[in-house]
Amino acid sequence: MKAFILMVGLLASMQVMAQSSSKVTMYPNPANGFVKINFSETPKSDITLTISDILGNKMETYTFKANDTIACDFSNLNLINGMYLIKIEYGDHVVLKKLLIKNS
Repeated sequence: MKAFILMVGLLASMQVMAQSSSKVTMYPNPANGFVKINFSETPKSDITLTISDILGNKMETYTFKANDTIACDFSNLNLINGMYLIKIEYGDHVVLKKLLIKNS
């Protein structure tokens, strides 16, 4: 019974993430270290953005005000070519995006 409840909870949280994900766009992707993030609706709370490598190791966390334009310059992190995870948190929303870094 506990496994069933856990599975239902996991599926529900995945559904919330999927709904939230469609409200957030990140471009360009692939990028060379600079990305912009847009929301279809202006968040009502501060935004936390975390970049991690593909293994989940946190590299940096940024905080923005709700009405800020979000433009991130990751060049100071010296990212090598590859896939990174961007976690965007605002209010009760958590959105995960994949970012491909492709340096020229």
